[in-house]
Formats: sequence, C-alpha cells, structure tokens
Amino acid sequence: MTRPSRRKKDYSYTGPNDLPGHWQGTLDVKQAGVKLRLAVNIAKMPDGKFSATMISLDQGGAEIPANTVQYFPPNVRLEWGAIGGSFNGKLENGKISGAWRQGGGALPLVLERDRTQ
Repeated sequence: MTRPSRRKKDYSYTGPNDLPGHWQGTLDVKQAGVKLRLAVNIAKMPDGKFSATMISLDQGGAEIPANTVQYFPPNVRLEWGAIGGSFNGKLENGKISGAWRQGGGALPLVLERDRTQ
C-alpha cells in the first residue's frame, strides 16, 4: 500500500468546529509523575476521508499514522493500532475534549488547535 503524499493532505479549516488542522494536548500521567505533550495532525484527503498522525513531542518519536479516523460531528475517534492507543472526544468550541486509552488505562486529554502551523 502506498502512503498518500503530504501535498494531497488538506489541513485547512474554516471554523472552530472543523476537524482538520494541527492540534496539541498534554497527557498528565500522574502515577508516573510525567506530562507528555502530543501533537495530532488531522487532514482531509481528496476522497473526503480523514487522515491523522500523532507525535509525542517529549519522547522524540516519529509521526505515527492513525489506522482509524472517524468523525460523526461532534464525536471524534482516533486509533493507533501500532501502539494500542485510542482517543475518543467531542469537538466543541474549537477544542476536542475526551479520553486517551492505552494499556488498559484512560487519561483525560484536551486537544487545542496549534495556531503556529
């Protein structure tokens, strides 16, 4: 399977409740005393479907492509099979608020649009 080229990905948005864009949030892993900043990039593809990647800014990793991106306004579901993680949230007032699930645990996560992109 070929990977879609970056230039076909559309990150533009026209309002606060449009899903495409560059988003950032922080996972507060209290039991480990760690805060992890995440960058989530969501693009609209030419066929109308969505594509997403995630980067853990504090762990220095590479972009991880999501294998599932579902958007039934206002509900958002993103899944990363490679790391066994998922995010379920609601897009309201320009923020996606929900829960990150990985390894049997759940943590609150709020993604806000990164306006520097």
